[in-house]
Amino acid sequence: MLDKFNDTIGIYGVVHSDDGILVIKKNAGPYINRFDLPGGCQQSGESMADTLIRKVEDETSIIALEFEQIGATNFIFPWDYKDTNMNNHLAIFYNVNEFKGEAQPFIISFDEQDSSGALWLPLEFINPDNASLPLLKAKDFIENGKFNSKSWRLKQWDIPESPVYKILETHAI
Repeated sequence: MLDKFNDTIGIYGVVHSDDGILVIKKNAGPYINRFDLPGGCQQSGESMADTLIRKVEDETSIIALEFEQIGATNFIFPWDYKDTNMNNHLAIFYNVNEFKGEAQPFIISFDEQDSSGALWLPLEFINPDNASLPLLKAKDFIENGKFNSKSWRLKQWDIPESPVYKILETHAI
């Protein structure tokens, strides 16, 4: 069978501080039940900067004030969605240098909202079993001080049956 691709583009904010990296609790899509970066798809006619500001605020209540694009990459992996069996996720990353507000642990739900809330997660808690692919790429950027734009092609992508963030919520982070 030939692969049929779901092609998506997302714009993501890498917001980090001494407390860790700002993450959302993902409740939809191929990264469901994992920690993810705030971000997502553009609306019609929207600039990438406007998308970044809107998505970070919608998903976390943090307002991105100063930011710069640090790179882009794509993640190709198996995912059954509608009539496709592969996902080709182009991700554009912005380092958010200045922001204001408080991360909200619970977010108001509306159509297309895929965040169940936000938190500051220490980098040492992020691993391939609990994080989205964009979050793993962002962790690498923070730890190494440069963005690695090499694409990732995976033969397998596992979706946890239940939210991995529920486990960490039972332990004090």
